Amino acid sequence: MDSGTGQVRRGQVTKAVMVAVILQLLGNATGLVIGYVTGGSFNPIVIALTVTGASVVMGLAVVLLPRSAGTAEDRLPAPPPPSGPSGPYRPPRPQARRMSGVSIVTAIVVVLVLCGAGGLAATWGIQKGFNAVWGAVNPVGAEGTQRLVAPVTGRSGPLRITVQGVEVTSRITKVKILLRHDGQAPVTLPVYGNAQFILAGGQTLAARGQDMIDVPVRVDVERELAFNGVPDPAARTATLSFSHVISQRFEVDSITVPNIRLTVP
Repeated sequence: MDSGTGQVRRGQVTKAVMVAVILQLLGNATGLVIGYVTGGSFNPIVIALTVTGASVVMGLAVVLLPRSAGTAEDRLPAPPPPSGPSGPYRPPRPQARRMSGVSIVTAIVVVLVLCGAGGLAATWGIQKGFNAVWGAVNPVGAEGTQRLVAPVTGRSGPLRITVQGVEVTSRITKVKILLRHDGQAPVTLPVYGNAQFILAGGQTLAARGQDMIDVPVRVDVERELAFNGVPDPAARTATLSFSHVISQRFEVDSITVPNIRLTVP
């Protein structure tokens, strides 16, 4: 930046945009890695704002920070006056080229528009696109919308289950539960073919996966169940059901969590 003329070299503006673009590319790559590690659950808006903010700050710094020294031609002293007729001939020294630049305000606007608005749109689109692809490849890892109004607890003998969350994605429904058994011996809850999420109106979502939930005595166990499909938009209540519970002492045979209230989608 030339403090005397209030202008910024065109080369500095170009350099600022290039630096910002490089930072945005690196930031997007980092965001994709974070999205992969976290299973696509990281908010793309947060990544977009962080990457864009850092690139804009760096771009403005490149534009506005004064340069400690000009180019070699800029540092050339003014040529001496020509000598008289009797003096020796001295070829004129080359004149310093005039700086080709733009106003500071124009440079700031260029950085904000290209690196700010444009960079934010591009970064958000990349991160959102990754989440969409991730959701198609791995629907369980996709981010959804929380639909649970309030936690609900169901009991059967010494076993109780609290529904802590109902997250609905474009393809599946994820139910977060907390299990607690205060009986005499551990119990096991099969998931596949046993757990169901039943919506008001009769719609039934079957559980994905073939794992088992082991619940020790007097130990809290948190799990997230994934069910194929999504609730009908008109459904406002649901029931979580385990039709069979494996209990060594026959303390529990089955368990349901009724009256799970859902918000409007």
